[in-house]
Amino acid sequence: MVECVNYVSQSISQVRWRPTVSSLEKPKLFVTGSSEDIDNTVCLWDTSHMKNPLQNDCDDLDIEDFEQRNPKKISTVNVGAGVAALSYVSMDAVVAGTTSGQVKYFNVDATQVSSSAILAVLLFKPGLRFWFY
Repeated sequence: MVECVNYVSQSISQVRWRPTVSSLEKPKLFVTGSSEDIDNTVCLWDTSHMKNPLQNDCDDLDIEDFEQRNPKKISTVNVGAGVAALSYVSMDAVVAGTTSGQVKYFNVDATQVSSSAILAVLLFKPGLRFWFY
């Protein structure tokens, strides 16, 4: 028998579900941002494999059942500073604001289940000067 205990090894500061096309559709992907860790990250998670995620019954679970009731981490990107804000700007794009003042854009490829499912682009860094003509 397995106890229903999950250990989270990061301080998660932000969680955002991926928007869906229909309001009747349940989201299957979400992103998290961590803070107050040595290596702060933005992670993409998948819940499509989960068997009844709302059932909280832990009796008579084997390891396979336990794994099927937990989200799977698909991809992780190191962002350096803590994630202070996290928001989807489209179905496949996330913007994260960090505690160091940077704004980072992440292209989320939901079809690619690998470590490169999130591609990061730095949008703003404190101290950079923008000139508009």
